[in-house]
Amino acid sequence: MVSSLAILGAALICILLALHGSDAHTVEVNITMPEYNVQRPDTYLCTTIELPLKPHKLVAVLPQAKMDVVHHILLFGCPTPARMPEPGKPPPVWECVGGNTCAQGGNIIYGWGRNAPALALPDGVGYSVGAGSTIQYIVVQVHYLEQRPANDSSGVTLQLQPHPVPFAAGLLSYAAGFEIPPKRNSYLVDNECCYQGHQPLITFAMRVHTHKLGRRVYLRRETWDHSGIEELGGRDPQLPQAFAPLTSSIIWPGDRLKATCDFDSSEATGVTRVGNTHNDEMCNLYLMVYGWHPNIVMCAGMYLVGDKTPGVMPTEGKFVADPSPFWTPPPPGADVVDSLNDVTSVATSADGSIWALYRGSRHWTDDSFDSHNVLKQPTPIPEPVLVRLHPDTGRVQAALAGDMLYMPHMVTPDNYGHLWVADVGLHQVLKLSQQGALLLAVGTPLKPGAGKDSFCKPTQVAVLRDGSFLVADGYCNSRIVKFDKEGKYLAEAAFKNGQVVHSLLVDECQDLVYVVSRENGMVRSFRLSTLQEQRVWDLKKYGRVWSLRMGPYSTVLALAWEVGQ
Repeated sequence: MVSSLAILGAALICILLALHGSDAHTVEVNITMPEYNVQRPDTYLCTTIELPLKPHKLVAVLPQAKMDVVHHILLFGCPTPARMPEPGKPPPVWECVGGNTCAQGGNIIYGWGRNAPALALPDGVGYSVGAGSTIQYIVVQVHYLEQRPANDSSGVTLQLQPHPVPFAAGLLSYAAGFEIPPKRNSYLVDNECCYQGHQPLITFAMRVHTHKLGRRVYLRRETWDHSGIEELGGRDPQLPQAFAPLTSSIIWPGDRLKATCDFDSSEATGVTRVGNTHNDEMCNLYLMVYGWHPNIVMCAGMYLVGDKTPGVMPTEGKFVADPSPFWTPPPPGADVVDSLNDVTSVATSADGSIWALYRGSRHWTDDSFDSHNVLKQPTPIPEPVLVRLHPDTGRVQAALAGDMLYMPHMVTPDNYGHLWVADVGLHQVLKLSQQGALLLAVGTPLKPGAGKDSFCKPTQVAVLRDGSFLVADGYCNSRIVKFDKEGKYLAEAAFKNGQVVHSLLVDECQDLVYVVSRENGMVRSFRLSTLQEQRVWDLKKYGRVWSLRMGPYSTVLALAWEVGQ
């Protein structure tokens, strides 16, 4: 699947805000299945309600069902349900086996089975519902085992909060098609997807679902250094099928997540297939996560991407203000708490810190370099020019790299907590700790070059999960260079016609690196594994292309404008 390329004419900064609880009041919404005559086993019924018109956060779900009557309950968030409620009439009810839940779009946001207890999300986490989201309606699907008993009131109670919360809840759902042969003590069904996201996700709960043959369902991923496999969580599907708390893990972009169901068919006399009845089988895993932005996606043996229904984000892709923001910027005219001169790069690290790189008392002018690209002022900038900013107030919390950098260009935080700085004056890339200690330097200091151990005005670093990295090199050499995690040269790819290679972005799920050719207004993609060119996007009509970021749901965002416009 090829990522779409979006254009954004402003800097993109993700801000991770402090986790807060709240004592604001909670709104409870009861959804009970209306009367409907269930005449056969394994009937699926759906009903729906319209959510409040104002923005709310869904923070808890209280199930109202018993496992001797109900096999499972699923909640779907929909922009439009398959049946619309009518004013002044009872809520609609319809049979919905096979996915007839939402008229368009829709995502699973909750599941229940086997007398599981209520689900409460962590403090500061909620699903965005109502105005400003694509979850305008909740559809409740109830799978009845046998005939529905009299006076049945199966359903759920939703707890909504009208105030904002700092984190958006999400759900990674796994479903697989398969057949289970008979007389097998253990038969494994795998379903693997790559998380092609733009933000780290924090796991906090997991629910698994099979029918009677399931013995264990678990989620694994490859370790960063490719040395082995680690398990993120697992559960016996014959236990109450609740969202059980997990020890938190961080899901990183590029992680390949594999859900596995272990079945025991030793007593089966024939092949067991996937199906909707309790005599068939299923292999489902639901992983609850939270992040800065909502992420609700399905894995069916491909990328974890919602092509048609991107979480609770409108599919039109418009950038609009959050109608109920957790944080608002200072009003116009407010006092500036800290000011920086000649900021050249801003980035967000995995822990939510905002890092800004500026040049202090130094300025890049037409006279800064000689005709051989050697810096005329070969002394480091005395000020600490790499600063960590408070994401709410903008105050400087730490300042690093004094008497170290010469003409810094871009900063790149990696998933290990390190900071990589490309310095066009020093002709090096530096790897620093968050305390400012120098961990690695690649390139020959103050000497431009084009060999395996030298750069000429490098512009940016991109770091892969295993610690290897690529360098955009840069203003003179017009190439990208790949190194292992120790800084050993591996390979390079050159551009033609002296193009300025200004920025790069890696997508490990697709084995791609995107590279900016600034003056030509071009973005090119290369295979990470071979550095062979794959595709070119011509964006000249938008001006020069300066920088790239991964956007929501597999998009690549390009920052483009023309100087002076």
